Amino acid sequence: RGHRLPKLRATVEGEKVKPATLVSVTMTYDVEMPEGDLEARAVYEKVAERVHERYCTVSMALRDSVPVTIKT
Repeated sequence: RGHRLPKLRATVEGEKVKPATLVSVTMTYDVEMPEGDLEARAVYEKVAERVHERYCTVSMALRDSVPVTIKT
C-alpha cells in the first residue's frame, strides 16, 4: 500500500486443555511505523483487519470453534 514498516513481528500463543484441543489463540503484533509517515498506522490497521477477517486461513479455520484474539 506504499508504506514500508521498519518492523513487523507476530507472536502466536495458544491455550490447550488437551494435547490436541485449543481453547483460545492470541496473535500479538509488534509493529514499528515509519518515521514521518502519518498515514501508515491507519493503512496498517485497515489491512490487518481485512487480512484477519477475510484471508487468514488459520484464523478462519478456528473462528467457529476457538476464539482468536488479535493484539497490536
